[in-house]
Amino acid sequence: MANYLTFDGLVKKGWDKLQENCRTFWKIGMLDFLVALLLAAIVFYFWPISQILDDGGIILKYMDNFREGYFYSYNPADGPIFGISGFLHGIISGAFAWTKCFSPLNSLFASNYIGSVILVFSTIQVLRGYSENLIVPWVGSIWAIGFASDLILNLRQGLETPLHVGILLTLFVFLKNRNFKFLSLFGALAIVSKIDAIPVFGICIILFLIREYLETGEMNLSEKVKILAKWASPILVVWTTFCCLVFGSPLPQTAYAKLFFHPHPTGSWFPFLKHLSNYWDTFLLLLFLVSVYIFFSSRERKFPKAENFFLILSCLAYLVLYCIYNPHEQMSWYYAFPEVLLNLQILVLIFRILDEFFEKHRFILSLVSVFLLIAFQIPFLSTEIFSAKYLIENSVSELISIGKWIKSNSNPDEKLLTGHGFIARESGLYCIDYSGLNSKIATRQKLNLEKIVQEVHPDWMTYLGLIPRNVQMAECYELVKSGYEVSQFGGQPYRVYHKKPGFKTVTVSYPGNLLSCKEEIQQNQEGMILCSTANLEFKDLSTAAKTASLEVSQSYSISFGVERQVGKVLLSVEILGRDEKTLNREEIQVSNLTEENQILERMQECRILLDSQQEVDKLRISARNANNEPVAINLLGPVISLQIKNN
Repeated sequence: MANYLTFDGLVKKGWDKLQENCRTFWKIGMLDFLVALLLAAIVFYFWPISQILDDGGIILKYMDNFREGYFYSYNPADGPIFGISGFLHGIISGAFAWTKCFSPLNSLFASNYIGSVILVFSTIQVLRGYSENLIVPWVGSIWAIGFASDLILNLRQGLETPLHVGILLTLFVFLKNRNFKFLSLFGALAIVSKIDAIPVFGICIILFLIREYLETGEMNLSEKVKILAKWASPILVVWTTFCCLVFGSPLPQTAYAKLFFHPHPTGSWFPFLKHLSNYWDTFLLLLFLVSVYIFFSSRERKFPKAENFFLILSCLAYLVLYCIYNPHEQMSWYYAFPEVLLNLQILVLIFRILDEFFEKHRFILSLVSVFLLIAFQIPFLSTEIFSAKYLIENSVSELISIGKWIKSNSNPDEKLLTGHGFIARESGLYCIDYSGLNSKIATRQKLNLEKIVQEVHPDWMTYLGLIPRNVQMAECYELVKSGYEVSQFGGQPYRVYHKKPGFKTVTVSYPGNLLSCKEEIQQNQEGMILCSTANLEFKDLSTAAKTASLEVSQSYSISFGVERQVGKVLLSVEILGRDEKTLNREEIQVSNLTEENQILERMQECRILLDSQQEVDKLRISARNANNEPVAINLLGPVISLQIKNN
């Protein structure tokens, strides 16, 4: 005992204890860690998507400022703001950016890789608690993670998803290993990472206590409270105090804006759960395995072990919080953790059934089961990945190009109001986020666009669709550019407005019922008209031009997007009056689609100037190729811009 009173004695005691408790870790756990390093590296090396999501672009803007020495800043002039939901992800990525170890983008990827390693390692450790074979948990982790589509699509997107899910899964490792101290420690870290970990941490504590009571007949609540006070409370107290002093609150600005000011769906029971219908095959398989497990247990006169259902109970606890929160935007990363838990629960039940009720060939049956799961889901996963690749690379590339266009046409001291990360980052301007996720100005004005404009007077605005007429006229905002890529996926075009003092313009959507063509119009909603045709007419232009209910000055214009094709296309435009008299003719050249512009410049914006004094009734447009043959064009998002007389 006396030897332990010296420093050397304490070190020896600690080392002996470490060797005693971690003997298995050094033999198998270290090998599992190497496997996790390898699997994460393979995913990152072969990742097929070149761009990251626009939400990752928001965090990337923070990394730019971290690199310059500004802590958690969307705009350096505004000071710190809690706009990165995953606190630890922001700290780790920011540290890499600040020290200039990596570029801002690679700093995000570094955190994603660390999170992926933790995620794979924790998954292997969870499965190792249910399978004694060395290889089976490795293969099982490939399916549990690699075929959780909502998780795998967000592993390398610059978001906090892999790190946060990895930390959450460590809770189940310590729950299974009956280590309440580390459960408390990592539970606190999970809450610091993201506050949606609270119900998962809570259910893990409850499950730990219930299992202890079933096994020993007592819970030792006082002991557990002391452990929580020693291992979890200091971390949470320090983090809460830090957030209050630096950000004003431990509640992220993102959560604050979405919880109190963003719309929430109504009219159905738990709308957040609708996305889970994508997992119908998972639920059917899970129901089948539960039935099989209960059947074998009853036949053997065994009571099903509660610990075999820890994962599904935790999944329900996590989903309950989101059902209460009920976000309008049901992003894929919201479902990453539940999907992994469901996959793990399936594997746990398979391993338990084979272990408890099959005496022979457990290893072969386990491997065959996992490989069957992989083979069944490969087609679905590959389809989802390549669909996401097309969507992300096209839509994000357009956002980047819009941001760069604004930068090349603006002054450095101007301000931009936008809701998109890449537009904000590439513009290089002081930015106000009208979504409120990164700007307290927006939440202070309760996301009221007109009031935000009145407070900050932005020189530029970008919006998904047309901004309200009163906002356009408030400080003479003119529509100067449109981005149509997103319309290919059913959304309204991106619109760019610039303040132009001296005169007022109003831009309104061209009514879809006035567009005439022989072919069917695929979309016919306000601002989202899409048709493929060789000949079309814009009818009743004089009527449509007066939809703003304001007096129009000398000129107005109609603009729309046309998708470029492999060959050149010539649009012949005939401007007609009420009596079908031709008032004017003009031609528009739609440039050729090449490998260089097939993403960034796949759509060409066309604008036709009209004279209000001529009482134009319609535009007749025909499209022909280089051989003067009729060719169908994809036309999107037509709008009319009117110059208003100043009173």
